[in-house]
Amino acid sequence: MDWYYVDNGRRIGPVDETTLDILVRAGAIGAGTLVWHDGMADWQPYAAARVEGTAAPGSAATTLRYAGFWIRVVAKLVDSAILWAAGIALAFTAAPLMGGPDAKPLSAFMDGGQHPLLLLVQVAAAAAYSTAFIGRYGATPGKMAAGLKVVTPDGGPVSYGTALCRYFGEILSSVILGIGYLMVAFDVQKRALHDRICRTRVVFK
Repeated sequence: MDWYYVDNGRRIGPVDETTLDILVRAGAIGAGTLVWHDGMADWQPYAAARVEGTAAPGSAATTLRYAGFWIRVVAKLVDSAILWAAGIALAFTAAPLMGGPDAKPLSAFMDGGQHPLLLLVQVAAAAAYSTAFIGRYGATPGKMAAGLKVVTPDGGPVSYGTALCRYFGEILSSVILGIGYLMVAFDVQKRALHDRICRTRVVFK
């Protein structure tokens, strides 16, 4: 079967299925690349053509394994533990500066809502943690430990801007009683609310 695909607005083809598979593996064709072959009613994204059984087997689009709810909970717990430990260290460092020599660091940490500056620093540190790791490595330490990573819909790397957006999207997922996280259990591609907002996926490496 001969295929055609669109690259930078140009129609390229025909290519046979073996060549198509090579292009997919090389990253020249992604899940969103428009493809067509004789018998299709119209051009479709490669991922949609695959769902209909028209894409070459063993391609990159078929190798994305979406991470489910519980494995993501494990990864989140690891990250939360790391941030909790960092928060305590920050409290011991910042509390004396904010409250004088008689300040109680643990109280400053546990009652962060009563210390706006400390709370702001904690939020900024958490945002930097998530953004830096996902932007640079595609995963936070918790996700690395669980063998997961955050990618674009076609399996590509996530930008720092998207990683930052995703962090604040997670806050939204939390404040609505965690419903944003629970969406993972009911979505075909295991997307949380923040994944939908930022067009990301969490997959196994």
